[in-house]
Amino acid sequence: MSPFYLSPKARTQTPGRIRDHPAARVEMGKFPVVGPDLAGPTYLMVHCCFLRTSLRHVVAWACRPRPKKLTKTIRFFQRLFPMRHSDRPITQPSEDALGRSEFALALAQAIDQLLVAKHGFVIGLIGEWGSGKSSVVELTLRFLRHKEMALMHAGKDQEISLSELDVMSERFARIEPVITSLEAENRDATLWERTHRDREFLRLCGSAEDAEIASQYWALLRKVQEKPRNIVVRFSPWLIARNAELASALISDLARASGEALGEEVRNAFTVLLSRLAQVTPLAGAAVDIVGGGGFGGLFSAGMDISDRLAKRMTTGPTLDQVRLQLRKTLGSLVDQKIVVVVDDLDRLTPPEAAEMVALVKGLGDLPNVVYILCYDEDRLAGLLKTALGIDGGDYLQKIVQYPVHLPPVEVEDLAALLDADIRSILPEIEDETRSRVGNAWFAVLQNYLRTPRDVRRLMNAYSVAIAGLSDHTDPVDLLLIEAIRLHEPDIYTWIRRNLGNITQGEEEDEDSSLIGDLEVHLAKTQSRGPLEAALALLFSKLAAPLGVHLSGLEDDAESNRSYRIANRDSARSYFRLTPDANVWSKTFVESIKASEPQVALAKLASLLEHADDKDRTRFQSRILTIAEDVMSAQNPNLAEWFGAIVDKPSIFMDERGWETAPPFTRSFRQQASIVIESALLALPLERRARILERTIRSARDISLLSILVRTLARDVNPQEPYASSEALGGYTNQIRDLLLKRVRVMARDGSLLGQYRPSGILWFWWGAGQVEAVRRFTEVAMDSKAGLPVLLRMPISLVKSTAGNYERIDRADWQNLLDLDRLEMRAMLLAHSEDPENEAIAQRYIAALHQTLQ
Repeated sequence: MSPFYLSPKARTQTPGRIRDHPAARVEMGKFPVVGPDLAGPTYLMVHCCFLRTSLRHVVAWACRPRPKKLTKTIRFFQRLFPMRHSDRPITQPSEDALGRSEFALALAQAIDQLLVAKHGFVIGLIGEWGSGKSSVVELTLRFLRHKEMALMHAGKDQEISLSELDVMSERFARIEPVITSLEAENRDATLWERTHRDREFLRLCGSAEDAEIASQYWALLRKVQEKPRNIVVRFSPWLIARNAELASALISDLARASGEALGEEVRNAFTVLLSRLAQVTPLAGAAVDIVGGGGFGGLFSAGMDISDRLAKRMTTGPTLDQVRLQLRKTLGSLVDQKIVVVVDDLDRLTPPEAAEMVALVKGLGDLPNVVYILCYDEDRLAGLLKTALGIDGGDYLQKIVQYPVHLPPVEVEDLAALLDADIRSILPEIEDETRSRVGNAWFAVLQNYLRTPRDVRRLMNAYSVAIAGLSDHTDPVDLLLIEAIRLHEPDIYTWIRRNLGNITQGEEEDEDSSLIGDLEVHLAKTQSRGPLEAALALLFSKLAAPLGVHLSGLEDDAESNRSYRIANRDSARSYFRLTPDANVWSKTFVESIKASEPQVALAKLASLLEHADDKDRTRFQSRILTIAEDVMSAQNPNLAEWFGAIVDKPSIFMDERGWETAPPFTRSFRQQASIVIESALLALPLERRARILERTIRSARDISLLSILVRTLARDVNPQEPYASSEALGGYTNQIRDLLLKRVRVMARDGSLLGQYRPSGILWFWWGAGQVEAVRRFTEVAMDSKAGLPVLLRMPISLVKSTAGNYERIDRADWQNLLDLDRLEMRAMLLAHSEDPENEAIAQRYIAALHQTLQ
């Protein structure tokens, strides 16, 4: 039994990728002409002669049903990391975004009407890598096929145009997978029972009219396939393992594609040529037996040495010239038919392989009725030939290629349209501001890197994978730019990752000159320094001035929506991960907070802060400030409700935990929150500002934050002008101050004032309202109470940050206005010897801060 034997059941169940290999078809009676496209003759001889049964096992393994678990895993990763584009060429004019269809149609018409093809013809389709050569070839072959179909339909009642065939082909595309799968199982789709076939076509097409159009197209396509005017042979030399096999592989593909269409005479002519070529090329000797119909074992019969048999065959029979002459005669007899050989990616080969392939085309280029379409980058292929042959590669190509045609140039506007279409597809709900920033990024940066359609597709593939998992945690434009840098400037991308903590925005920090010097060293190695500097300035505003980049008109882009920008230290790490940082709040979560009832939303934020460690608390506070800015926007109709809820949550906005570990000269979170809220109020019209303050003063449960804000806005009372108006509150100044003062007095009387979150802020407002004596009387009474004394001891202690080390002190000059500090010290010394550990610790802390002040 031959090692390639397939049972009748296996013949229908074997996937095309195995069944279509020549080795698997030997005993199935198909395509006796083969080449080394399975794995090369050496592989076949060793593995098939000495491991006869193992290949059958390999075929069985490759044909096995795919496990459901594996299928689910593959689908999971496809959903997790969706690729926007494969590197496959386009095949339909509707996919053509660069306007190449007219060019392809003209090329197809030229090939179809080519008179000089009677003597062979070589066309060179020239374009740089990624410029769309393969797509143009696919469109050209499509137009060739449609032209044949139109001719096949000629003479009928109604003529059919190429544009109509394009529309019909779109309907056919819906049923094509079913037909292809049937053919892959060696089943004749034309024998499909008509009722079942029509039902399936209707299901796939959605309407009876579309199903009928698809069926008509299929019928025309079958007629063309049965007797084609142009037999297309696709040959990919870079898939062949060794250049010594190129000749036999090409001839094998020519025979395989043209044999059935052109008849046995043409097939036999190619068979003889391949056989003779194999005899003079010992490496391909194994192919001889396959061509002749025998198994590999024939070469190794008992008592016969392989070298003797090869020597005998190489010294008998016709010469190569005689065989070639017979092939030319056979091909020359063809009427209205030609073979179109497409050789793509010649410039992907190694120099020896490129030279071998071009020489092969030179040797076979004059075969009658054979048209070669060679696709290559002229400069690259010429360089490969020069390396391999030591000659001028361009001159060498001119002697072989009779009609070199360059692809139409790709306009910058076309590439921009490609990018825009992909961005719209990936981000269907993109905002106008983001779209504007994408346009700015294109003109300042991306157009200098994206110079071919493949460049755009490559970036969009990377971007679609990145944004699939990070869209909720990153800025879409920043992510696009950082992906472009990763693909085109990997050295700078690595530098950004390594220095991320130094170039992102925290509190203001001194500029590190050594950092900029290191960046300059890396920039000097790049060939697109200007666009790269613009990208860095757009991403990291801290780098703009040191690099001398002036973002004329783009300053807003650099500062826009900083919450999830890469320059924000809290968000930066997410840009370099496939999954977001779990401790960074997503956009969806933030939007849900802003859409919630203010009290509910702030209760949730307070809970998160309470359970966060110091590191996460700082990041959470930064996000909370951003939320506060958004909800306190003048455009928010619920601004008053949010302001009231914020004032009633001083545990969030007056929290200073973790500030002691922050760098010197940084504002505390309380200070930052006060600035944000005050700025939001000042952005409102005066009357609306005053009404919100009045409403909140009446309803607030805790007035700690409110007291600080009103004191800042209304200013302290000037004894010389007790009824003067402040600029921030105008004529409402005294009205608002008196309203809050009334609430303070009520709290002082009922004993709830010292129970507020930050009573010191309330006392300072009270004092600033001109009630100095009333404040002193209140604190004197509180000093004598068991509950009030610990509160007063905590109040004047402040943290001083120093490069030599932080410490606590008491500003005697200020606090002497509210408290009798000498008497408070005496009470602290008594409390320091109490039996209550908590009060004892408070007293000792006060005494230590006071002594620090006196030093």
